[in-house]
Amino acid sequence: MTYNIIWKGFRFGALLQVAVGPVCLFIFQTAASSGFWAAEAAVLAVTLADLFYVTAAILGIGALIEKSSLVWC
Repeated sequence: MTYNIIWKGFRFGALLQVAVGPVCLFIFQTAASSGFWAAEAAVLAVTLADLFYVTAAILGIGALIEKSSLVWC
């Protein structure tokens, strides 16, 4: 059962990666105007920013779960 949930999450995440949004357009514009290596640096920057946001979200959820006075409805 856990494998099925992980697989569904992976498929949904992969679907979200296909979406063309502002970050994707930023990378395309950077590649077109400044070249491949500048676009690679931009991808690295976006990846590190996403890592920061995911880590902050996980730590925030962990803090909420640790509170014993929190009532789940």
